[in-house]
Amino acid sequence: MHIVLHCSCKFVFNTLCFAGPSVLDVFNSLLKHLRISVDNKSSEENQRNKEKKFEEAVINTIGEFANNLPDYQKIEIMMFIMAKFPQFGNEDLGFGTMDTQLQTMLLKTLLKVSTKYKTVTMANTFPPEFLQPLLRISLLEDPIMRLIVQEILHTLIDRHDNTNKLLRIVIPKDISQLRLMLEKVQRQDSMFMKKNNVQFYWSILENVMMESNKVDNFEALYCTMCLISIEMGGDDILLELLRLGLDVQQIALDNHLPLTHQCAIHGLVAAFLNLVSQLMSLPPLCQYVSEVIETRRREAKYLLPDFAFNRTNRPTRYSSIKIILLNIALTFNSCEDLSDLEHDEEYFDPVFKDY
Repeated sequence: MHIVLHCSCKFVFNTLCFAGPSVLDVFNSLLKHLRISVDNKSSEENQRNKEKKFEEAVINTIGEFANNLPDYQKIEIMMFIMAKFPQFGNEDLGFGTMDTQLQTMLLKTLLKVSTKYKTVTMANTFPPEFLQPLLRISLLEDPIMRLIVQEILHTLIDRHDNTNKLLRIVIPKDISQLRLMLEKVQRQDSMFMKKNNVQFYWSILENVMMESNKVDNFEALYCTMCLISIEMGGDDILLELLRLGLDVQQIALDNHLPLTHQCAIHGLVAAFLNLVSQLMSLPPLCQYVSEVIETRRREAKYLLPDFAFNRTNRPTRYSSIKIILLNIALTFNSCEDLSDLEHDEEYFDPVFKDY
């Protein structure tokens, strides 16, 4: 098998300067080898470890191939990999029914290729034929696969190396403590988000409702929401993201999720609104969010990230919950800074909608 990889490497570097189909043939061949390895996985531990190393080598090789392609072809390769999922393939590509492990391997391959891509504008990075299936596949039952999809989104959305600063959910008094790299949002990216916001918000809301979520899943969703705010959050988009935060909160109120999930969602929302309110530079809103957070620190620490995302917690550590609503409408009603924005008051009413 390693000989196959070596030959494929030699072939691909000789064909990169030619037409796309030759390159796609190589990727297709490597992906088939990946499938063969997974489909015929050994039950013997030592042999399986060798197979895993081979599978990892295939994924890394695909990543190196992609690194030598122009960016537009990297997007084509990512769409090509996405088409291998039975949910999205329109033709028989020889992959048929897949088990969870193979789908996970394909997602890891997609993640590897995404790390070789440099985003300039969101519209070029997320053509509809790539964005829609990617967000759909973010709703797979397996929490590890959902996590990998969020990592792919982080890699493609983040142009300023902020991901590592947002992977842990915290509530700083001043977000400057996070040392985020912030630049004015480009108009074309804001327009892209206006066009595609419903898809992103629907995906986030559906992901939050998954009962199989782990701490890592909530942290990854928080990071995705923050990166969208930073990279695509023009004024109108930030207002919509506030609404999204309230809708996420409503999930904890309306759904019969485990107590640990409810607390995690409330902690996530508090941290997210703390970030977005400061990105908007609206003192009354910042003050209101800060007051609610301080009230929680005194009376309901289990609704804040420090407690809700403590991996050593057990359900027995949670006392009776006293829900403290982050009612953003109360602040906006008294905020003169928003008097020139043409938004109906009901826009800020925190009622969950089925996107």
